[in-house]
Amino acid sequence: MIFPFLLHTDENTLINKNQALIKSFIMKKMRLALAVLSFCYLLFFTGCDKIPSGLVDTKTADYRILNVSAPTKFTITPVDSFYVTSLKIDKPGSISEIWCTVSNLSTAKNIYDRINLFDNGDPLNNGDVKIGDSVYTGIFLMSRKLSSGEYVIQYFIKDNINNEGSNVTNVAVNQFVFDNGKNNKPPVISDLTMPQSINRNVDFTIQLKVSDPDGLADISRVEFNLYQPGGAYVSKFTLLDDGNIASDGDITAGDGIYSSKRSFRSDVTPGVWKFVFQATDLVGNPSNTITFNLTVN
Repeated sequence: MIFPFLLHTDENTLINKNQALIKSFIMKKMRLALAVLSFCYLLFFTGCDKIPSGLVDTKTADYRILNVSAPTKFTITPVDSFYVTSLKIDKPGSISEIWCTVSNLSTAKNIYDRINLFDNGDPLNNGDVKIGDSVYTGIFLMSRKLSSGEYVIQYFIKDNINNEGSNVTNVAVNQFVFDNGKNNKPPVISDLTMPQSINRNVDFTIQLKVSDPDGLADISRVEFNLYQPGGAYVSKFTLLDDGNIASDGDITAGDGIYSSKRSFRSDVTPGVWKFVFQATDLVGNPSNTITFNLTVN
């Protein structure tokens, strides 16, 4: 590069001055380049601190179920056919939606696919009494057209933290007995078959016929209470109609003959032991009772 204001000096002076000027020019260029690089370095690494990372967000859905409110028995009356249920939640901030399903236990079919629960203080539409108290409530109709029996409510929560598809949790299950009010009749037990005496450490089978005017599907349980010689109560035992002859002594499942396979240990008190049998239907109606005395040798 030639600088015009140096043309009138002698040659050596001109060369020296030109070299000095060139060196000065190059140094300025280098300092400018270093400044630019330093600025870019700071800009880049400052910006990197703001780049989001999938590992940074450590939030979790931290709600807790404090209480489930749901009647275990529900009977239709002229003034009441709506079932009300609720969940009390701790830390509901991570919750997006709450709902429940209602199904018939014996048929496993949903009668309601979705009942939304709200904390909106709308008792007429949702059954919720007070807004903002973290009690989420839902209401649904139990019609007379539905069969009496056992029903299951399953409760679900969708959180706003996890990804879609993995943010729904089944948080609770409740079972209730429904009476449609159509004059449900109690079951009847009869035809008890069992030995009059038995030795200890010997298996024996009890069989009992059970019927119900509303059908065998209306039977909830068949049991007997056992009392020691002298009258002391021992416990309650179950008879089954499951066709499991090996464990229960029952020959045919679903035929209304309920069975139980039992034995007395060698260390029990010999004498007369009392058995009191009874069946109960799905709405809680008890059958007649049958009392039988067994002599244990």
